[in-house]
Amino acid sequence: MNPETLDLFKTLTEFPAAPGFERELRAYVKDALAPYTGEFVQDRLGSLFGVLRGEENGPKIMVAGHFDEVGFMVTGITDKGMIRFQPLGGWLASAVASQRLQIITPKAHSPALSAALRSTCRARKNGSSQATSVKCTSISVQTAVKRRKASE
Repeated sequence: MNPETLDLFKTLTEFPAAPGFERELRAYVKDALAPYTGEFVQDRLGSLFGVLRGEENGPKIMVAGHFDEVGFMVTGITDKGMIRFQPLGGWLASAVASQRLQIITPKAHSPALSAALRSTCRARKNGSSQATSVKCTSISVQTAVKRRKASE
């Protein structure tokens, strides 16, 4: 893989785009694909189609993907600094701990690291291993601002 393609894939996979917040990624993809398409079509749901028309009897090729990724919306912060959240999209509780995150506000994108996932729910009586309920989950995050304050 050439370095330009690798850089493009890296940018695309690291671009923050939680469900409902894909506008910036859509604009980036449109700019990146502009040299390779003849036109763009966007539907009312925000899907973007790059179209390059060829010969009528030629092959028809489609490359598909989706913009959004699993994300969370902060719903509160506890007195102990735990962040309560509501997931946007499907997720597995076991996949959240020890992950790189970005806390995005209108003013800044702050890198963070999930340090612990805490469930305040009781375990199911039948011992099932289903994902933790959304309504009882909070997460501790370490941000650059938090680390700076702790070291002062």
